[in-house]
Amino acid sequence: MRIPFSKKAAMRGGVVVFAVAAGTAASVHFSAMREYAQFENKVRTSQTDEPTDGYAAYAGTTERIEAALKLAENAPGSRVLISGGHPSYGLDDIMESFETSVDADRITFLSYAQNTKGNAMETRTWARTLNLSSVTIVTNADHAPRAYLETEKVLPDSISMHFHVVGDFPEEGSLERIKQAYKLWCVDTPICESMMRQKKPVRPITPIPKQKPVFADGPDASHG
Repeated sequence: MRIPFSKKAAMRGGVVVFAVAAGTAASVHFSAMREYAQFENKVRTSQTDEPTDGYAAYAGTTERIEAALKLAENAPGSRVLISGGHPSYGLDDIMESFETSVDADRITFLSYAQNTKGNAMETRTWARTLNLSSVTIVTNADHAPRAYLETEKVLPDSISMHFHVVGDFPEEGSLERIKQAYKLWCVDTPICESMMRQKKPVRPITPIPKQKPVFADGPDASHG
């Protein structure tokens, strides 16, 4: 039976669309995996045994915080940032939860960051405020390539960036590597990024209400 011309054209069109879609998907996949490998190499190259001025733990696991504190213990005078901590926690909770010889006045706890971009923004503000010249980002190995890209975008050139990773990088061909590669690829793809980011980079900063001064003898007390 002969297929009408219009049906033939529709079938050919469908094949072309499928081929284009498949080709695009393959191109995206190749690009994402290649970019992840490139940034993984940057992370590996940035690792150093030399002490740095600061250690920024991109909060998400206790292991990251523990690692940052351990590094700071071996770098006298260095500062520690815990970025993106849970908003119901504070510095006092950190000091109670982790055994460390790092004094509380060397630790900054910030809970405004809601994603990796927010972590990078907090790190920039913290490092510039303290006039640090070198910073080590502490995060899990699988997350490190994306953390590198986001932080590199905002950290001033005057501040050298290094990495300390927790755990192992995902193996070639593993689902975890593919997932992290696509997240990294999304960072510089506007449509994908808008779909991926369900939260703003940082939580709104609520102004601290003005407090009336409190006097030991009461505000209306008179002194002769």
